[in-house]
Amino acid sequence: GGLPPALVQRFINVDDTPAGVAWWWEKVSLFNRERGVTRQADNWLVALVADRDVNLFNLYHEVMRQGGLYSVVSRDKWFNVTAAIGVQWYHSLYSDLRRCYARHLYGYEVNEVFGTKIGDVPEDLFTSPIKA
Repeated sequence: GGLPPALVQRFINVDDTPAGVAWWWEKVSLFNRERGVTRQADNWLVALVADRDVNLFNLYHEVMRQGGLYSVVSRDKWFNVTAAIGVQWYHSLYSDLRRCYARHLYGYEVNEVFGTKIGDVPEDLFTSPIKA
């Protein structure tokens, strides 16, 4: 599994200007608010993962460039993702990033890619292999 190449191409040349990032985050925030998910943070674009700041814009777009969460997990592409977003490795980094992505961004990914809304992300997505 993974995203079709034409869809992945949408994430290669993304508008990462401050205005583009703000526009993207407003879309994600609106989507999450509609689902009843809110985020309390001083910096709305950064999630703390084991005392490391992870930029959610960069995380989302790199995961999508790698084919989406299913592809990243099933093809073990976390090394590529972490190298691209500049997060320093530690022993549970990949599972922590997966949990962060699933919590903050996976519902949005499913909505953007398939046009469907999912409810709460099942807990097994945080730890077990994703199946097609």
